[in-house]
Amino acid sequence: MSRVIVMGVDAMVLPLVKRFAGEGVLPNFLTVLRHGAVSEALSVVPPYTPTNWATIATGALPGRHGAGNWTDVTMRDARDRVPRSTFDARALNAEPIWVTASQHGLKSLVITYPGSYPRRVPGTMVVAPLYRGLTGHVLARGASYRLCVPNEHPVDLSVTSQITDPAIVPTEDGHREITQDENNTAIHFTVAREGTHLLIRGTVKPLVVACGQWSSWGEVQYANGQRGSVRFKWVRQDGPYVTLIRSEIYPTTHFTDPPQLAERIYDVAGPFIEHPAVVARDDDDSMQAVLEEIADQINWYATVIEDTATSHPWQLCMFHWHWIDTAQHTFLAALDPEEGQEPDPRAEEFIRRSYQLADDLLGRLLKLMTPDDHMIIVSDHGHVPNRRIASIARRLVEVGLAVFDARQYPRDVIDRTRSAVYVLSPHELAINLQGRNEGGIVSPADYEAILQQAMDALLDWKDEETGQRPVAYALPAPHQPLLGYFGDRIGDILFLYNPGYSWGIPQGKQAIGPGDGTANHGAQLPTTRTNRTSNLATVMALGPTVRSGYERNVAMEGYVSLTDIAPLVAYLLGIPEPRQCRGTVPWDFLRENNRQPKWSRVKH
Repeated sequence: MSRVIVMGVDAMVLPLVKRFAGEGVLPNFLTVLRHGAVSEALSVVPPYTPTNWATIATGALPGRHGAGNWTDVTMRDARDRVPRSTFDARALNAEPIWVTASQHGLKSLVITYPGSYPRRVPGTMVVAPLYRGLTGHVLARGASYRLCVPNEHPVDLSVTSQITDPAIVPTEDGHREITQDENNTAIHFTVAREGTHLLIRGTVKPLVVACGQWSSWGEVQYANGQRGSVRFKWVRQDGPYVTLIRSEIYPTTHFTDPPQLAERIYDVAGPFIEHPAVVARDDDDSMQAVLEEIADQINWYATVIEDTATSHPWQLCMFHWHWIDTAQHTFLAALDPEEGQEPDPRAEEFIRRSYQLADDLLGRLLKLMTPDDHMIIVSDHGHVPNRRIASIARRLVEVGLAVFDARQYPRDVIDRTRSAVYVLSPHELAINLQGRNEGGIVSPADYEAILQQAMDALLDWKDEETGQRPVAYALPAPHQPLLGYFGDRIGDILFLYNPGYSWGIPQGKQAIGPGDGTANHGAQLPTTRTNRTSNLATVMALGPTVRSGYERNVAMEGYVSLTDIAPLVAYLLGIPEPRQCRGTVPWDFLRENNRQPKWSRVKH
C-alpha cells in the first residue's frame, strides 16, 4: 500500500529554500523543486505555531479547532485559572488526519507534532510529543557553565528541572500526571580533572570528556524512578576555568504512546533532545555545539522513521521539526537587514547550515520512499525581521483605557481591577465587561463606546518616526468569522500588525521603538515580504500522482491555504478528509489523470 510522509519544517521560507538550493547546498530540496509541485502557502491568522499546525492536521479554521492562541484562554476565565496550552490535544476541538486514518484502518506515526498528545488513538504511534508549549517530556533544560576546575578535586554541579507545568506520562491503560514536586528533584554532578580529560560523576557510569568534544551519553536516575539521558561538551579551557555545555535531560522510557514503543526507539535511535542546550548566538563555539546537537537530532528523526517503517509499519508518517524557527528567530534579522545595510555573513552561514540539516533529513526520507509513496513538505508560517517594536499595553495606557499595576513595576502589567480594556493575548483585546469578565468594571451600557475607543486606539495609532500605522486591521467579534474566528475562545477585538512591526516592550517609555535585532512571525501579516524572505508558509509535494516541476502562480491563482494540507493527505491515502475540514485538495498539484476523489464512495 502507498504511504504518505508529511515532513513539517517549522518556519521554513520558500525564498531561502530556492536561494540555498540554487547555490547547490540543498540537493534534496532541489530534487523536489525540479520533480514535484510547490507553492507559497497562506497561514491562518495569526501566523502562530500551534494555530497553524492544528490547521495543517485538521483542515479546520481556528474557531473550530480552538487553537487560535498559544493557550485556550477565554474572556470568561476566572483570574486564577491556568490556561491549557494548545499544543495539548485536550485543548483541540477538531479531528486530526491521523484520527481519520485510524477510523479507516490505517496506522500512523506522529513525532513531536503539536496537538497529538495526550489522546490515545488506536493504531497511532505518538513519539516525543510536545504538549507543554514547545516542550514535552523533557526532565531538565540544557545549560552552559563556566567552572573553576583547577585540579582533581571535584566541583559540584546541581541541576533542577525549572519546568513548572505538570508532566503527563503514558501508562498501559491511560496517562498519569507527574506533579512539579515529583518532577523537580535535583540531580547532582561533580566535575574534576583526570589528566587531560574531565571526569563527570552523577550519571550511572562516570563520563569522560576531552576538550572540544562531547562525552558519550550517560544516564541519570531520579528519586521518583524516572531515568534520563544526558551528555556534556567541554567547549573551551581558560586557565583553571572550563566552559561546559550540558544537554537537556530527556527520559529514556515512557516518551511514546503507547509506552512500550519507547524501549525499541531508545535501543535503535538512542537518546533524544527537544532543543539544543544553549542559545546559538552566544559565540562561535556555542553555534558549533548547537549545530552538532541538531545534526544528531536529525539522525534520530530519520532513524525512528526508517526503523518503524518495517518494525511497526505505518501508512501515514507526520512529524514537526522545530529547529529552523529557532534559528531564524535569532539570526534572520541579521541575514535580512534594513535597506542599505549588508547581511551578516556569520548569521547567513548559520541559517544556511540549518537548512542543510533539513536537507539531510529530507535525503534520508527520499531514500525510504517507494515508487508508490508520496511526500509532503510543509511549514506553518515564514519569518520576517522585527524592524519596530510596538506595545499594545502601553498604547492602552496612553489613551486612558488601561492602568499599569504599580506593584509589578518595571514590568508593563495591566491592572484589571482599574482597566476598561486589557490584552487577552498578543493579538486580542478584551473589554473588561461586568457580568462576563471576573471583576469586570465596564457596564453593558458602556460596552459599545469602550469598544469604539479601543478600535480607535489601534487604528489611529501612528509611529511618529516612520509615519506608518503599526496596526494593519482590527475586527470586533461579529466580524472575526471573516478570518475564521468564532466560538468562546475569541476576544472582543482581533488585530494584527503591519509589515515590520512586532509586539514587545520597547526600550525607554515610548509605546513604539526600534526593533530588537530578532525576527518573528506571529505579529505581522502572513503575506509580509522583504527582499530576502517572507512570512508565508511553504508547501511542496512529490510522488507518482504529483505534477513534476510545477509551481503555482500565486499572483493569478492565489495561495495554497494551510487548510488544504489535510484534504491533500486524505486524498493521497484514499480516505475522507477530517470531519471539520474546511480546505480542499489543491488539484493543480496533481497530474491530470489523478484529479478525482478516490474516496467518493467511502462513507464516514
